[in-house]
Amino acid sequence: MKNETLVYLTSSDWQALGEIAIRKFFATGEIIIAEGYSLRSIFILRRGYVQVEREYQGKGIALSQLGVGAVFGEMSLLEQQDGASASVIAASEVEVDVIEELSLRSLLNSLPGFSSRFYQSLAVTLSQRLRAVSEQLSQRNDQSHRPTRTGNISERQIPPILVDDVEKFKKTMTQIEQQVRSRQITSIQAQTQTYNACTQLMDSLSKHSQGESLIDSAWSNLLAFRDLDQVESGIGDYVFRELFPLMMQSTTIAHCYTRPRGLVDGYETNQLIYANEAEGDGWIGEFIDSWFLATQFCQNRRQGRQELVQLLQHYGQQPSTSILSLTSGAALELLDVLPKIPSLHVTLICQDLIALHKTRQAAEKLGCAKRMTLIQNDLLLLAKGQEKLTLPPQQFIYSFGLLDYLTDEQLILVLQWISTQLADQGTVLLTNISPEHPDRLLIKHILEWSPYYRTSSELAEFLLLAGLEPITPPDVKTIGISWVMGRKESK
Repeated sequence: MKNETLVYLTSSDWQALGEIAIRKFFATGEIIIAEGYSLRSIFILRRGYVQVEREYQGKGIALSQLGVGAVFGEMSLLEQQDGASASVIAASEVEVDVIEELSLRSLLNSLPGFSSRFYQSLAVTLSQRLRAVSEQLSQRNDQSHRPTRTGNISERQIPPILVDDVEKFKKTMTQIEQQVRSRQITSIQAQTQTYNACTQLMDSLSKHSQGESLIDSAWSNLLAFRDLDQVESGIGDYVFRELFPLMMQSTTIAHCYTRPRGLVDGYETNQLIYANEAEGDGWIGEFIDSWFLATQFCQNRRQGRQELVQLLQHYGQQPSTSILSLTSGAALELLDVLPKIPSLHVTLICQDLIALHKTRQAAEKLGCAKRMTLIQNDLLLLAKGQEKLTLPPQQFIYSFGLLDYLTDEQLILVLQWISTQLADQGTVLLTNISPEHPDRLLIKHILEWSPYYRTSSELAEFLLLAGLEPITPPDVKTIGISWVMGRKESK
C-alpha cells in the first residue's frame, strides 16, 4: 500500500502495521480526534471521509478533507505535544485502523529497517508542509506589494485640461461640503451634484488616457519621453494622488483599496457592494460612496450574483447534485439557493476565515448548515499538490471572479485541479473580468487593482488546455464580465 504521508514504508511494513491495528467505526459527525486532546495513536482511514477542523469563535472550520488511505495523528507521536492541534471528524460513515503508541514503538524496535523508513517518511512530510507554508507566506508578501506611483510622467506631460478638470472637481466637492454643512442644499441635491462631478472627472480621465490625447501627452516633453503605457500610468498616478483624500472618505472604495491584485475580494467588500447602502466619513463620504455603488463595476457584481443564483438553482435541482464553490467569500448566492433545494449539498473552499465563519452563521440561521461543508485552504497550493484534499466527485464547480487574480500559468493549474474534482459529465462555471469593462481606469487608478482581463473565447481555450470541453454558457447580460462553462467528458 502506497501512502503520501508514510511514503517510504514497504508492503511488508504496511502488513506489519495491519497486524497490530485495531479497527474502529465512526458515524457521520462523530469526533475521532478532539482539538487539544492528547491521543498517542496513528489513524489510517479505510473507508469514508474525515474533516480536519480547527475551532474559530466557538465553531469548527475545516482545514482539509481526507479520503481512503489517509494517515493522521502521526505528528502527535513525533512532537509528543500535549494536545492535538486540530480535530478530526467523520464526514461520512468511517472505518479507521488505529495503531496505538505502545504497539507502534514495539514495531519500531523489532522490525529491521522499519524505524528509519518510518521517520524518514515523517521528515519528508514535515519538509513538504514547511515548503507549502513558505510559499504561502511568499505569495502573501507578493499580494500585499503596491507599486510606487512616481516617475511615470513629467509635469509637462500631464494634460492641462485634465489638471483643470481635477481642480474643478476638488473645488466642487469643497463647495458641496460647505453647502451640506450649512444646510444650503438637501442630501438629494448633494448626491446629484456629487454624482455628476465624479462622473465628469472619470470621463475626463478616460478621454486623456487613450487615443490622440495620450499620444500628445507623450510627445509634449521629448526630454522625458516615455512609452504610451507608462504615460497612461503616469496620468492615472496624478489623478490618484490628487483624489485620494476625497475618495477614501467612501467606505466601499476604502475597503476595495485594501485588496490589491492577488487577494480575492474580501467578505466585507462584497457585503458592502451587495447591500448597496451608501456609507462614508465626513460630510461628503456617503455621497461619493453612493456614486461608486452606482458604477458599472458595482452593478456588475450585484447583477452577476443574481444570474449566478439562477444557474445554481437550475443545476442544483438535478438529482444528488453536489456543488463546489471556490474562493467565493461569503457565497451569498448559495445561501439564496440552499434553503430552496433540500437535497442539495455544497462545499466551499476559501482562504478567508472570516467569510467562512459568517457563512456558517448565516447558514445556521437558515437551518441549512448541515448541508454545507466549509474548508479553509489555499486553492493554489491545492492545485500545485502542496496541500491535500479529498472530495467526492462534484457535479458542479463554480467561482465568481477568482480568475481575475490568476496568471495564465496559475489558471491552467487551477483548471487541471478542477478537472480532477469533477464527476464525469460534471460542469464548471467561471467568470473573469472582461477587457471591455467600462470601469477599467477606475479599477486601476482609484482602487489600485490590477486584474487579469480575459475574453470568453480566451477562457474557452484554457478549458481545452486543461482537458475540459467548452459548452455554450447561458445568455447572461452582465456588462464587463466574461462567462465560460466547460464539461468533463466521460472516459
